[in-house]
Amino acid sequence: GEEEEAEEAVPEPEYERVAVEMVLCVDTLGLGLDIYDEAALDLVRSVAAALAAALERTERAQLETEFRSLLAAQEENAKALEGLEETKRQQTEALEDEVASLRSKLGEEGVSEEDQQYEVLKLQEDAARK
Repeated sequence: GEEEEAEEAVPEPEYERVAVEMVLCVDTLGLGLDIYDEAALDLVRSVAAALAAALERTERAQLETEFRSLLAAQEENAKALEGLEETKRQQTEALEDEVASLRSKLGEEGVSEEDQQYEVLKLQEDAARK
């Protein structure tokens, strides 16, 4: 349905794999280097492989969560910007109406063009401070 289409619209993040070397230490309890047989070392190798896979899954999950958060923030910012543009447009229209009304009023009162311009500039300054 629509939810599946919305999920498909989300871009797949691109990952850059970086090789990381880690050390898994096995304590010999002071008994020397050759106290473990091959079966014990195989167990250690399988534990190391399981840890590596778990770390990769965890890091991928963290990256995907961060990616989704960034996408959500991007969408919120776009919506906020649209709202800001609309507010700016409305304020500009309101100011233009106020300027026209002021000019009409001052013109009817016989105020000189220079004084009218001064009053308009004052009105514009006040609007800019809001």
